[in-house]
Amino acid sequence: MNRVLVTGGGGFIGRRLVEALRRQASVVLAPTRQDWDVAVDDIPKWKVDHVFHLAGVNGVGGSWQDPFRFHQVNAQGTAKVAEFCRRSQCSLSYVSAYCYGLPSRLPIAESHPVRPNNPYAFSKFQGEEVCRFYHEYFGVTVTILRPFNVYGPGQGDDFVLTRIVRQALDPATVDIEVRDLAPRRDYVFVDDVVDALIRTASFSSYAVFNVGSGTSHSVEEAIQAVLTVSGVTKAYRSLHERRQHEIPDVVADITSIHKAVGWQPLVPFHDGVRRLVEAEART
Repeated sequence: MNRVLVTGGGGFIGRRLVEALRRQASVVLAPTRQDWDVAVDDIPKWKVDHVFHLAGVNGVGGSWQDPFRFHQVNAQGTAKVAEFCRRSQCSLSYVSAYCYGLPSRLPIAESHPVRPNNPYAFSKFQGEEVCRFYHEYFGVTVTILRPFNVYGPGQGDDFVLTRIVRQALDPATVDIEVRDLAPRRDYVFVDDVVDALIRTASFSSYAVFNVGSGTSHSVEEAIQAVLTVSGVTKAYRSLHERRQHEIPDVVADITSIHKAVGWQPLVPFHDGVRRLVEAEART
């Protein structure tokens, strides 16, 4: 990969991916949404060997408010990128999302039935279907990654770990409040996701990989981890607000990606929380 395009290069994962690629001396094109909007603009005739497609809209809550917008950007936008790859004869890495819905078994392997239970996951899976079609009928080389709950410094407070950390570090906040203490998630640090993207980009056919830690932590355990690493003592409480179609627990089976490219997460949960706390304390 001498020349690569990173759509969504100004986003949470995209920024770190661009930095990592540039450290490898790749020529990296990384337009931000202000430069180029995947939902609106045509793709310029860039000359690249590989595309990392990260551009999209995120968030389960927002997707219930505007499901068409999520489909337009995440599904139709991916079709635009896949068509660019077809015409340019370059390979594609697509960053999907957790799209299995309520799991029937844990851990969740890639062979588990895909049952998106919110418009965000549905739109990302539709992007996967575009990629599969373009591989099957046009021969585009595609690798799809399904990250579970990505976290790390630089993430917005729409995400639960960032909200917890900011409440813990804010002297004006007496108690840490969350909607629900019970849900368990498989948290994977952003740098590990970047490593997975780079390692799997050289596939020469079609592959789908989970990217997670292989373990899960409840929201309450996340709060306790934040308080421990920050040295802060605060009470915490639940607002007892269960999200629509809440999933109680998810754990990624990451056997496939480990066997294929030797990838495994290198940042344990408490170390990742420490990095997040340290970064927020500096802001």
